Amino acid sequence: MREEVADTVVAHRALLANEFGCLWPAEAEPDAPSPGQHLSRRELVARILRRMKGNGQIGAAHAPVAAFFKGVPEHQKGLGIEAGQILVHHGVLRCKPTGIGPRVSIEPTMLAEVERLIDLGSSGLSAVEDWLGKE
Repeated sequence: MREEVADTVVAHRALLANEFGCLWPAEAEPDAPSPGQHLSRRELVARILRRMKGNGQIGAAHAPVAAFFKGVPEHQKGLGIEAGQILVHHGVLRCKPTGIGPRVSIEPTMLAEVERLIDLGSSGLSAVEDWLGKE
């Protein structure tokens, strides 16, 4: 039955995807890390912010810190922690302590900078750019 419904409404997939995404098989994320893959600091930050923005983790819609590291290669988790600390310190992300652990989200006033970082461009924040330039 699912296949028939999916075939019938495939022309409206983009419109229905948010509510009826279960009709179509999940597609692999284009930026899923392969084992042993090494990302530059800029690519790592872009991957983290792209995922957060895509999941709507902006402002009051925050997520557990563990979700922050999804998509980060296992051998680069330490660098991911450092990236998170830099982004929180410079106001790109907000960190909120809760009873169930710290939560993070993108600072809404920094969305333009986040977009530039996702596009692998310059954020305009000199301290963040200094950290991103280190390799």
